[in-house]
Amino acid sequence: MVEFGTLGEVFIILCATLVLLGPKEIPTVLRTIGKFIYKFKKVTRHLQSHIDPYLNEGEFESFKRENNLWNEGGGAPLQPPKTSRKKPLKKAK
Repeated sequence: MVEFGTLGEVFIILCATLVLLGPKEIPTVLRTIGKFIYKFKKVTRHLQSHIDPYLNEGEFESFKRENNLWNEGGGAPLQPPKTSRKKPLKKAK
């Protein structure tokens, strides 16, 4: 989280905001910032709810093992999927 060193820094920021925006605009700006924070938290909760089941089931660990990711040797790149093709692809001219 953001840490403010002293109460004086917060006071200076509030004064600068009051001078730059004016007293009429501050509620609108704060409301807009609040809506943005609400939407951001909503999206992160949604993503976390979809990712957590995979992490909890151990699928991520098996994925790492299968693809040799993050091993002691510095990790290996992901391998392309193995597909069975009847005819080889023609080279582009």
